Amino acid sequence: MQGISYMIDSTNKALSDEIISLVEQILDSKAKDPTTDTKELESKIDSLVYTLYNLTNDEITTIDSKT
Repeated sequence: MQGISYMIDSTNKALSDEIISLVEQILDSKAKDPTTDTKELESKIDSLVYTLYNLTNDEITTIDSKT
């Protein structure tokens, strides 16, 4: 079975930049206070990743049920 390559290319640059920004926000928040609740930012990242990989609602449901 051959794997599928999932690369972030220039067509997805805006999405990848937004993900990077959110990750940086989480890291900054956690550096200041490790107990900071970052679930909202993490949820935004999840949604962007789902969009980045064009996941279906069924795939998203499967992933979300495992976390």
